[in-house]
Amino acid sequence: MRNVFDSADVPGHERVEAWRHAAGDALVPTEFHIAEPSAFTARIDAMSLGIAQITAMSYTSLSSLRTHGLIRRSDPELYQVGLVRCPRRGWPG
Repeated sequence: MRNVFDSADVPGHERVEAWRHAAGDALVPTEFHIAEPSAFTARIDAMSLGIAQITAMSYTSLSSLRTHGLIRRSDPELYQVGLVRCPRRGWPG
């Protein structure tokens, strides 16, 4: 897997916006609400498997929303399957 985004590489005050762009590029455009932006940490790793992609994401608490407009902007032939392995508090050390 290759690293797509690591919040440790981004200054704290730019992390939320950088995450928004990275998640949109790696997956699909999504609206996020992050209650504590100053404490936000996240990481995205991805691997291409031909027409499929496996993406591993880890992040502190957030809420996400896919509006109708954001869904229409995405590829209509795209299917996503999500699997939550385990809820975590904070960033894994």
